[in-house]
Amino acid sequence: ISIPSSSLELHGWGYKNSPESSTIIYFGGNMQSSDNFFFHLHESSNWGMFANYNFLMIDYPGYGYSSGTPNYNNIIKAADSIYQFVKESSYYGNQKIIIMGFSLGTGVATYVASSHDIDGLMKLSHLGFHKNLVIVSIMLIL
Repeated sequence: ISIPSSSLELHGWGYKNSPESSTIIYFGGNMQSSDNFFFHLHESSNWGMFANYNFLMIDYPGYGYSSGTPNYNNIIKAADSIYQFVKESSYYGNQKIIIMGFSLGTGVATYVASSHDIDGLMKLSHLGFHKNLVIVSIMLIL
C-alpha cells in the first residue's frame, strides 16, 4: 500500500477486514520492515488476535520502499500522513482507530496519540534481565 505525503513516498502493508472493523495502525521497532513483519505475523498463530481488525504498517522513511531519511522530522511527518490516510480513507472505513507501537514505535505511537483523535493506544516493549537494560529503563522512567 502507498500513503500520500507532501514530501515522502510511504509504502507498507495493510490488511483490510471490513469497513465496519476498527483499524490498528502499527508503528514498528528499529529495523522492523513491514513486509517481513506481515509475512511472519500472518504465518504465525498470533494472526488470530488481529483477524477482526483492519491492520496497517507503513515503513519509516528510508526503510523498505519508503523514501527519505529516517530522522525525527520525517518520522513525525510520516506518522501524521499515515493517520490522516486512515482517518480520511474509505478503504479502512470510519470506525475506531487504535494506535500500536513496538519498541522504537512506542514513541511514535505516543506522539500520534497525543496529537490526534484516537480510540486506543497500545505500547509494546520487551525488557531483558541484563542489568544495563534495566538501568536504562529506570532512568527513562525517572
